[in-house]
Amino acid sequence: MHLLHLTDFHYGDPATAPLDPAAPALSKSLPIADRLERCQKSLAGISLDALILSGDFSMDGNPADARQLMQEIDLFFPDLPVAFVPGNHDHLAKPAKNASSAKKYVPSDKAFLLPDLSVICLDTSRPGNDRGVIDPAQCQWLKQQLTKPDGQPTILVTHFHLLPGQHSMPCAAYPDEFMEIVAQSSLIAVFTGHTHCHYQGFFCGKPYCTAPGFSFYGLPAADGTVFLEPCFGYNLYTIEKGYLANIKTETFYVSLDTL
Repeated sequence: MHLLHLTDFHYGDPATAPLDPAAPALSKSLPIADRLERCQKSLAGISLDALILSGDFSMDGNPADARQLMQEIDLFFPDLPVAFVPGNHDHLAKPAKNASSAKKYVPSDKAFLLPDLSVICLDTSRPGNDRGVIDPAQCQWLKQQLTKPDGQPTILVTHFHLLPGQHSMPCAAYPDEFMEIVAQSSLIAVFTGHTHCHYQGFFCGKPYCTAPGFSFYGLPAADGTVFLEPCFGYNLYTIEKGYLANIKTETFYVSLDTL
């Protein structure tokens, strides 16, 4: 089984968000169709079984942009089962005027039953918060999902990365209970996004991977600022006999490629 993991698209028109710090990098990026085509060509000869999307579909939470992105993805990777989870950029930058500020956000946690694989997507995003959160109620929901007797290999997907020190951006905040649940579970892997760069290691004893972003990468400068480099990539996971057997990552550096 081959799983394609894409994340952090930040899809939208940079001209409509000139104050967004990512706008300059996005304006220099290849059009989304060209990025998807390059990704598709690099995967030639590989039969994909499912698509994992781990958030930040749009620049500023515009639902129309997210829908358009999904249409673009479907053109290049049609008829694939998809498991997805939102990111922090998938919330409207400005809430609707009639929205109640007191209304509590309910995380959109979902479990996807794909052919021969269960994918649990835990929503770590919160409106107006650039740091991820996993709360006690989500821990209980996750525990329930992991005890369902479907008998299939199971992976966990979040938008925010989970390891402290993995990146200069802070990882998601979570209670000790979350680590205990993951450590004692039969999860075969944990996949995340958010940092825009590939990472591979272990979380609570489980294989753990962060995919490169599909938009840009931030390069810290000596003065404390961050230079955003337009580049994009993906992770490809191979699952054999119910275990994560292989990880392939590829990043395309737009400034270095012959376009």
